[in-house]
Amino acid sequence: MSTATDGARGRWGVPLTGVVLGAAMCVASGLNGRWGLGLAMLGIMVAYGALLLLFGGREPVAMLAREDGDERQRAIQARASHISFNLLAVFVVGGFVVDLARGGDGMPWAVIAAVGGGAYIATVAVLSRRG
Repeated sequence: MSTATDGARGRWGVPLTGVVLGAAMCVASGLNGRWGLGLAMLGIMVAYGALLLLFGGREPVAMLAREDGDERQRAIQARASHISFNLLAVFVVGGFVVDLARGGDGMPWAVIAAVGGGAYIATVAVLSRRG
């Protein structure tokens, strides 16, 4: 059952979460003396939230703020997630190789790859059991 509260939470939930995360990034960066970078990150998150609020009624933007929708929208979301994961995986493996070539140990990249690969394997396992 949908209520007015659910609609408000749906409209404001993602933008407000983005602003809170942006503020946290700003403070974390500022505590290291990089207030300019922190304010830039906050600005990006505020702009993203504003985009969702101003243009949230248009299908491509509305799909950024929610996972529900009709079958076509869910198929687009699944395909976009698949493509994004693959591009991110290529980028992480490339970063790993470049770091090794420069004399590094590749560890920051290896950790990211392990988290991504582990999440993928766990998700496949869970989803295959659920049917």
